[in-house]
Parts: sequence; structure tokens; C-alpha cells
Amino acid sequence: MKLFVLIEELQEFDIVKYYTVRKEIEEITDANSEAEKFFLKFENSEEEIKEEFDTIIALLEGIGNRGAKFYFFRDEQMAFALPSIPNIKILDTNVKLNSQLRLYCVLVTENIVILCNGDVKSAQKVQDCPNVLPHFRFANLIAKK
Repeated sequence: MKLFVLIEELQEFDIVKYYTVRKEIEEITDANSEAEKFFLKFENSEEEIKEEFDTIIALLEGIGNRGAKFYFFRDEQMAFALPSIPNIKILDTNVKLNSQLRLYCVLVTENIVILCNGDVKSAQKVQDCPNVLPHFRFANLIAKK
């Protein structure tokens, strides 16, 4: 049986348990799951992107304590993404209308979410953006499997 990814527990909140995936071909280290790559890349980024990153972190915590309702996420074919749509408010987190940072994920249930990876969206359509397209495709492949 061929493995595609390894699913690992990432963090547990009151209602939601977050998991992440690790591509089977990568060495197992402390920082190479897909979600960890995203966190490491953007946690110390420039001010505007750091603000968007902090919003995503706050959204993850808010969702973790309230439940992973599909309307808290952007619908991205079979997968989903954060930040949520600007008119959805989770706790005191306000999402900027022009937020371009995306974290792709798979909603398994209202209590289980698999976090993948993401990047800064630099084009109107995902299909036209070399930054997010691979992460979008990967998350949708995980959701399909």
C-alpha cells in the first residue's frame, strides 16, 4: 500500500482538533509538515503580511473554540481556505477585505480540520497565481482522497 501523506495532530482547542499533513517523501523533522512550513514562512514576515498572518492565527483559535462551521472558511472547490470572507466575524477578529494571504485546509467535521499550506495570492484567480496554485491543488487533492 502506497502512502500519499502522513496525517499528524497539530493542536487541540475546546471544540476543534487541528491536524496537518506531511508528504511521505520528506524527512521527519520538527518543522516540515505543510502547516508548519506556512507558520514558519509567515510568522516573521513584513508588516502587512504579518498582520494577515496574525488574523489567520486568531481565526484558527476562534474556530478552535467555537467549532469549524463551513461558513467560517472560504470555499475553494473541495478544500477551504482562511482567512474567511470579510463579512464573517469570529470573536473580535476583523478580516481585511483585501487580505491576500491564504492558508488552505480540509474540513473533515466540525471538530476536525486538516491544515495544509498556503502563500500570498498575487492574482485575481487562483489558477493564475504561481504562489498559491500548488497549495490549492494539494489541499483539493487531500480533500478528494
